[in-house]
Amino acid sequence: MTSVPILRQVPLFAPLDDEELVAIAPLFSEQRVGRHEFVFFEGDPPRWVYIVVEGRIKLLKYSEEGKAVILHLLHPGEMFGGVAAFGRRPYPFSAQALVPSRVLRIAGPDFHGIMLQHPDVSDEVIRELAARLIEAHESMKRLAVERVEQRIAHVLLKLTRYDVTEETGPLTVDIPLTRQDIAEMVGTTVETTIRVFSKWRRAGIVGSHDGKVVILDPERLDEIRLHGTG
Repeated sequence: MTSVPILRQVPLFAPLDDEELVAIAPLFSEQRVGRHEFVFFEGDPPRWVYIVVEGRIKLLKYSEEGKAVILHLLHPGEMFGGVAAFGRRPYPFSAQALVPSRVLRIAGPDFHGIMLQHPDVSDEVIRELAARLIEAHESMKRLAVERVEQRIAHVLLKLTRYDVTEETGPLTVDIPLTRQDIAEMVGTTVETTIRVFSKWRRAGIVGSHDGKVVILDPERLDEIRLHGTG
């Protein structure tokens, strides 16, 4: 049985009170996922809806040549695999743990039942899916019109939750990312990503610590994000 405190931290269930959370908790089970382990593969039968509890899960698709593109990087509290609640269509992407992670899972029909019983939860699901769709459209636009350096800058600043209105200093991406991970997020090659990071290191824009990217000059990186040059 999933503890109510875990469910209380999930934004989708914010509209539910403790009694309602206690009622749905037995429908969930917890699953641990090792680093680089797959939760499911594109084309698998849709059995479960998942919610990230701890760690990071990346949603990705592969081309016929085997090249991966990361569609979305999920943080704790976010849902994935929602297609399981809406019919028999296979999972449209693969889900893989970027770091050791914990997820909650619930059978698709049970999650659909929660949505029917609690319209406020349905509203939260729609908001999350709509936000993800808008983000996908923005990513498509960046691929079409922005330089690779702008796209990499955007991803790094987003992962640090950078806010230009706040006091800035060195920022650390809180998860270890390989150059391949970053390349897959922005739709470029590993070689290009390595060249960009080498250039930024020499310019004092980025560094590294304990395997994590450190943004030494967030304001300059934000200039690159906006204009392509710092």
